[in-house]
Amino acid sequence: MGTTTSKHRSATLEWESMVAKQFKKTCGSSDDQPRYLAQMENSNIAAVLAQEYNKSKEAGHKRIELLRSYVVEIDGRLFSLEKPLPGGSAFKRFSANTGFWDPKHYDPTLGAFCRWTLLNTEGYLLVSDLQGVELKDRFVLTDPAILCEDLSRFWGTNLGPDFMERVLKSLNAVEKC
Repeated sequence: MGTTTSKHRSATLEWESMVAKQFKKTCGSSDDQPRYLAQMENSNIAAVLAQEYNKSKEAGHKRIELLRSYVVEIDGRLFSLEKPLPGGSAFKRFSANTGFWDPKHYDPTLGAFCRWTLLNTEGYLLVSDLQGVELKDRFVLTDPAILCEDLSRFWGTNLGPDFMERVLKSLNAVEKC
Protein backbone atom coordinates (compact mmCIF):
# COMPACT_ATOMS: atom_id res chain seq x y z
CA MET A 1 0.00 0.00 0.00
CA GLY A 2 1.30 3.44 -0.82
CA THR A 3 0.26 6.92 0.09
CA THR A 4 0.40 9.95 -2.12
CA THR A 5 -0.06 13.51 -0.91
CA SER A 6 -0.41 16.77 -2.78
CA LYS A 7 -1.18 20.35 -1.87
CA HIS A 8 -4.88 19.72 -2.60
CA ARG A 9 -5.58 16.20 -1.39
CA SER A 10 -4.14 12.99 -0.12
CA ALA A 11 -5.08 9.48 -1.12
CA THR A 12 -4.19 5.97 -0.13
CA LEU A 13 -3.60 3.66 -3.05
CA GLU A 14 -3.82 -0.11 -2.94
CA TRP A 15 -1.41 -1.69 -5.42
CA GLU A 16 -2.34 -4.89 -7.20
CA SER A 17 -0.44 -7.11 -9.57
CA MET A 18 -1.64 -6.71 -13.14
CA VAL A 19 -0.87 -8.41 -16.43
CA ALA A 20 0.08 -6.03 -19.24
CA LYS A 21 -0.73 -7.12 -22.79
CA GLN A 22 0.02 -5.58 -26.15
CA PHE A 23 -1.59 -6.38 -29.47
CA LYS A 24 0.62 -7.50 -32.31
CA LYS A 25 1.04 -4.75 -34.88
CA THR A 26 -1.04 -5.15 -38.00
CA CYS A 27 0.13 -4.11 -41.43
CA GLY A 28 -0.52 -0.50 -42.16
CA SER A 29 -2.03 0.22 -38.75
CA SER A 30 -0.67 3.20 -36.88
CA ASP A 31 -3.56 3.78 -34.48
CA ASP A 32 -4.21 0.82 -32.21
CA GLN A 33 -6.32 2.76 -29.72
CA PRO A 34 -9.66 1.51 -31.16
CA ARG A 35 -8.52 -2.12 -30.73
CA TYR A 36 -7.57 -1.54 -27.10
CA LEU A 37 -10.78 0.30 -26.35
CA ALA A 38 -12.83 -2.45 -28.03
CA GLN A 39 -11.09 -5.10 -25.92
CA MET A 40 -11.85 -3.09 -22.80
CA GLU A 41 -15.48 -2.75 -23.89
CA ASN A 42 -15.73 -6.51 -24.58
CA SER A 43 -14.31 -7.53 -21.24
CA ASN A 44 -16.38 -5.06 -19.26
CA ILE A 45 -19.68 -5.86 -20.97
CA ALA A 46 -18.98 -9.58 -20.58
CA ALA A 47 -18.10 -9.05 -16.90
CA VAL A 48 -21.40 -7.25 -16.24
CA LEU A 49 -23.33 -10.00 -18.04
CA ALA A 50 -21.51 -12.60 -15.92
CA GLN A 51 -22.46 -10.76 -12.73
CA GLU A 52 -26.11 -10.78 -13.80
CA TYR A 53 -25.93 -14.44 -14.85
CA ASN A 54 -24.58 -15.37 -11.41
CA LYS A 55 -27.68 -13.89 -9.77
CA SER A 56 -29.95 -16.33 -11.60
CA LYS A 57 -27.73 -19.31 -12.44
CA GLU A 58 -29.04 -22.83 -12.06
CA ALA A 59 -28.35 -24.74 -8.86
CA GLY A 60 -25.19 -26.79 -9.21
CA HIS A 61 -23.64 -24.46 -11.76
CA LYS A 62 -20.45 -22.61 -10.90
CA ARG A 63 -20.18 -18.85 -10.89
CA ILE A 64 -18.68 -17.09 -13.91
CA GLU A 65 -16.14 -14.33 -13.36
CA LEU A 66 -14.72 -12.36 -16.28
CA LEU A 67 -11.61 -10.30 -15.76
CA ARG A 68 -12.08 -6.66 -16.66
CA SER A 69 -9.44 -5.01 -18.81
CA TYR A 70 -8.21 -1.45 -18.64
CA VAL A 71 -6.24 0.58 -21.18
CA VAL A 72 -3.16 2.56 -20.20
CA GLU A 73 -0.61 4.50 -22.19
CA ILE A 74 3.00 4.45 -21.02
CA ASP A 75 5.67 6.33 -22.94
CA GLY A 76 3.40 6.54 -25.99
CA ARG A 77 2.66 2.79 -26.02
CA LEU A 78 -0.75 1.32 -25.27
CA PHE A 79 -1.29 -1.65 -22.99
CA SER A 80 -4.30 -3.64 -21.90
CA LEU A 81 -4.17 -4.38 -18.17
CA GLU A 82 -6.06 -7.00 -16.22
CA LYS A 83 -5.65 -8.93 -13.01
CA PRO A 84 -3.75 -12.19 -13.37
CA LEU A 85 -5.69 -15.43 -13.53
CA PRO A 86 -5.65 -17.26 -10.21
CA GLY A 87 -3.16 -20.10 -9.91
CA GLY A 88 -3.86 -23.68 -9.02
CA SER A 89 -5.52 -24.69 -12.26
CA ALA A 90 -4.41 -25.03 -15.88
CA PHE A 91 -5.43 -22.48 -18.48
CA LYS A 92 -8.04 -23.89 -20.87
CA ARG A 93 -9.75 -22.69 -24.01
CA PHE A 94 -13.35 -23.82 -23.61
CA SER A 95 -14.79 -22.29 -26.78
CA ALA A 96 -13.94 -19.97 -29.66
CA ASN A 97 -15.81 -17.17 -31.40
CA THR A 98 -15.78 -19.30 -34.57
CA GLY A 99 -18.25 -21.71 -32.97
CA PHE A 100 -15.90 -24.39 -31.67
CA TRP A 101 -16.52 -25.88 -28.20
CA ASP A 102 -13.80 -28.19 -26.87
CA PRO A 103 -15.59 -31.37 -25.73
CA LYS A 104 -12.68 -32.23 -23.39
CA HIS A 105 -13.20 -29.00 -21.43
CA TYR A 106 -16.95 -28.47 -21.83
CA ASP A 107 -18.94 -27.73 -18.68
CA PRO A 108 -22.72 -27.14 -18.55
CA THR A 109 -22.14 -23.88 -16.66
CA LEU A 110 -20.35 -22.40 -19.67
CA GLY A 111 -23.04 -23.52 -22.09
CA ALA A 112 -25.73 -22.08 -19.84
CA PHE A 113 -23.87 -18.77 -19.59
CA CYS A 114 -23.45 -18.54 -23.36
CA ARG A 115 -27.16 -19.19 -23.97
CA TRP A 116 -28.13 -16.84 -21.13
CA THR A 117 -26.22 -13.94 -22.75
CA LEU A 118 -28.12 -14.42 -26.00
CA LEU A 119 -31.51 -14.82 -24.32
CA ASN A 120 -31.08 -11.90 -21.93
CA THR A 121 -29.96 -9.49 -24.64
CA GLU A 122 -32.98 -10.52 -26.73
CA GLY A 123 -30.75 -12.13 -29.36
CA TYR A 124 -28.57 -9.04 -29.78
CA LEU A 125 -25.26 -10.48 -28.56
CA LEU A 126 -23.59 -13.62 -27.32
CA VAL A 127 -20.43 -13.89 -25.19
CA SER A 128 -18.04 -16.39 -26.75
CA ASP A 129 -14.37 -17.31 -26.92
CA LEU A 130 -14.46 -18.55 -23.33
CA GLN A 131 -10.98 -19.19 -21.95
CA GLY A 132 -9.38 -19.15 -18.53
CA VAL A 133 -9.27 -21.38 -15.47
CA GLU A 134 -11.76 -23.58 -13.65
CA LEU A 135 -11.69 -23.39 -9.87
CA LYS A 136 -13.69 -25.33 -7.32
CA ASP A 137 -16.50 -22.77 -7.14
CA ARG A 138 -16.16 -20.72 -10.33
CA PHE A 139 -14.70 -20.16 -13.76
CA VAL A 140 -12.37 -17.17 -14.11
CA LEU A 141 -12.28 -16.14 -17.75
CA THR A 142 -10.24 -13.67 -19.80
CA ASP A 143 -10.26 -12.11 -23.26
CA PRO A 144 -13.84 -12.88 -24.29
CA ALA A 145 -15.21 -12.10 -27.70
CA ILE A 146 -18.70 -10.74 -28.18
CA LEU A 147 -20.66 -11.81 -31.23
CA CYS A 148 -23.35 -9.30 -32.11
CA GLU A 149 -26.05 -8.64 -34.70
CA ASP A 150 -24.44 -5.25 -35.27
CA LEU A 151 -21.16 -5.94 -37.09
CA SER A 152 -19.93 -2.40 -36.41
CA ARG A 153 -19.63 -3.23 -32.69
CA PHE A 154 -16.97 -5.14 -30.77
CA TRP A 155 -14.13 -4.88 -33.29
CA GLY A 156 -12.79 -7.70 -35.47
CA THR A 157 -13.65 -10.58 -33.12
CA ASN A 158 -17.36 -9.95 -33.73
CA LEU A 159 -18.09 -12.39 -36.53
CA GLY A 160 -21.81 -11.61 -36.47
CA PRO A 161 -25.10 -13.50 -36.50
CA ASP A 162 -23.90 -16.43 -38.63
CA PHE A 163 -21.27 -17.25 -36.04
CA MET A 164 -23.73 -16.75 -33.19
CA GLU A 165 -25.70 -19.55 -34.82
CA ARG A 166 -22.54 -21.65 -35.23
CA VAL A 167 -21.70 -21.27 -31.54
CA LEU A 168 -25.17 -22.55 -30.62
CA LYS A 169 -25.05 -25.47 -33.09
CA SER A 170 -21.65 -26.54 -31.81
CA LEU A 171 -22.88 -26.15 -28.24
CA ASN A 172 -25.85 -28.41 -28.98
CA ALA A 173 -23.53 -31.01 -30.52
CA VAL A 174 -21.05 -31.02 -27.62
CA GLU A 175 -23.90 -31.35 -25.11
CA LYS A 176 -25.08 -34.51 -26.87
CA CYS A 177 -21.65 -36.16 -26.41
